[in-house]
Amino acid sequence: MARPLRIEYPGAWHHVMNRGQGKRQIFLTENDRISFLNLIGDASEMFSLKVYAYSLMDNHYHLLIHTPSGNLGRAMRHINGVYTQRFNYFHGSDGSLFRGRYKARIVESEEYLLELVRYIHLNPVKGGLTNHPGEHRWTSHSAYIREKYRPKWLSTAEVLDRFGKNKRSALSALNQFVQAGVPEHLLSLLEEENILVGSRGFREWIYENFMDNNRHQKEVSKAIRVPRPKLKPTELLQHVAFAYNVPVSSLRKRMRGVENEPYFMACYLLRQILGLSQKEIARWLHCNTVYAVATVQRRFRERLQREKQLQKKVGQLSNSFMTHVKT
Repeated sequence: MARPLRIEYPGAWHHVMNRGQGKRQIFLTENDRISFLNLIGDASEMFSLKVYAYSLMDNHYHLLIHTPSGNLGRAMRHINGVYTQRFNYFHGSDGSLFRGRYKARIVESEEYLLELVRYIHLNPVKGGLTNHPGEHRWTSHSAYIREKYRPKWLSTAEVLDRFGKNKRSALSALNQFVQAGVPEHLLSLLEEENILVGSRGFREWIYENFMDNNRHQKEVSKAIRVPRPKLKPTELLQHVAFAYNVPVSSLRKRMRGVENEPYFMACYLLRQILGLSQKEIARWLHCNTVYAVATVQRRFRERLQREKQLQKKVGQLSNSFMTHVKT
């Protein structure tokens, strides 16, 4: 049987799960749980992870992890491997502790971050371990609402900021949000056996960049690929800046909430005309993540479908670039 597909890239968010082999318990004592959480803390430092939620049940665990370096696999091999060694040593057992490699789903943070936090925090309630998530010490909900239980490595700002800037009111709002429960239509989505949790645009981006693209590049011969201009990225940016009568520096920064059309145009054309990867474009335009680049390109394509004036602008720029085409 083929191993499940692993998708990793800088800036990815993952919902990670693993169970004990044969449904065996993986946490027998309080020290086991402390040891596992300490391992997560060590891994977050070693591999530059950001952990936003966790839930340690008796025979499985859930984690919500952001990977700025795109290295989830290395981190999870360390966590699961070292914990298995410690567990076997202290309990006089041997062999595999977990049923196999961890499961990891790619998550669109903008749409599903809060819902996954709520889902993970409610896991002990669903499992019958408690009536309130805040009463379960080994789930991060108690660490959010009671600072004395909060590990230094637990990242909370990204979640709490969505409930307001006032710390006390944000914690109260988070607590109410979790207690309200996951809506049924989202619960079924979060419990499905799939590797992607996100919008249609997000799923299309993942398929294009990590599931279909490599096969496509192997199958399409060089003889029939679209010719690429000899332009350098700096020259393309200069062309776009000239067309919009803006400084080149404005193409290398993006402000939240501001529709910077020259920036969007440059992002789109670096991909369409020069064929740069999302990672390369992120570097040229000073984007924090490749997903941010993909989001800009998706929104620009949506505008292209609606706006004839924008289509004309793209056509004019593209035609001027093709005078530099490779032969």
